[in-house]
Amino acid sequence: MNGVIAEEKVGPKEYYVRFSCPFVQKRIFNFFSRQIFSYLGQLIHPLDAMEDAVDEENLYLPNIIKRYQAYLTKNQGVFFKDAPRRKTDLKIYEAVFHFNIFRYLYDLLKSRGVEVVPQFPTGNGKIDLILKYRGKIHALELKSFKDMYTHEKGVEQAAEYGRQLNLKEIAFLVFVELSPAEAKQLEKQVEKNGVKVTVLPVGIL
Repeated sequence: MNGVIAEEKVGPKEYYVRFSCPFVQKRIFNFFSRQIFSYLGQLIHPLDAMEDAVDEENLYLPNIIKRYQAYLTKNQGVFFKDAPRRKTDLKIYEAVFHFNIFRYLYDLLKSRGVEVVPQFPTGNGKIDLILKYRGKIHALELKSFKDMYTHEKGVEQAAEYGRQLNLKEIAFLVFVELSPAEAKQLEKQVEKNGVKVTVLPVGIL
């Protein structure tokens, strides 16, 4: 987002977001307070032990994101139906997705000793989310899908952030305004500059 007009602190942990227009800021923060932070719903099935997602040593992000996809699908009529959209292409503002996944991961994983840190500096920009667990760092770069060209640029950017953080792998979470089945076509693993990038698409229709 170009320009800096306002800076706000929102959510269960510090999370600073900048908007180029006070009107956009007001719309998005009204939406956050009305939808994302006022309603959580059931994060996972009560009998889900999450053994394939969190064990004594590691996090398995693909399996955590599968649960997030199911969570969104179950609550799609609540979260994004009235989400504010950009005038340029009528896509939902990327910040909406950032706050939603941050809140989900924070509430899902806090009891398991996972620290979810937003806006983590890499040395040349900021990675969107860092999950710290058992002395290990798991990084997520988040984007909303626009087209294949910008998508591939996002994959390259995620790899570069991983390299700057001295990580061997990084997750690239892309929100796609398609059904989960259609979005799944973007799922892949690639290696760039010695960093394995796992692309995890999330369909929101």
